[in-house]
Amino acid sequence: MSALRCSSVTTQGTKCKNLATHEGKCNAHLAQTCAVCLEDISRSSQKRLSCKHVFHTKCIFTWFETSDECPLCKSEQDADPIIVFKRHVEENLRLKYKDAIKSLESELARSRRA
Repeated sequence: MSALRCSSVTTQGTKCKNLATHEGKCNAHLAQTCAVCLEDISRSSQKRLSCKHVFHTKCIFTWFETSDECPLCKSEQDADPIIVFKRHVEENLRLKYKDAIKSLESELARSRRA
């Protein structure tokens, strides 16, 4: 008995040669739904997290503005380049604000002495 092949057609117009894993399709062609917006995800606009969950790139960027976790399984995404960059920006802003606050405190102290 031969293994079933995926029933999908590739972007080049040929029949997919991957083994079917579910519903007659391979993992690459199974319809995936973004858990953030609940729309189907195309291969060109997807972002796969370390936990293997897939989302629209735009949706997960928006999600990462307020959370560092996967929306589905809540696993931390500490190594994700987006989160690493976000933390870098946050730290730089903290340092800049820290200097501004110290400067304002110094000016306030000088004005009280004068």
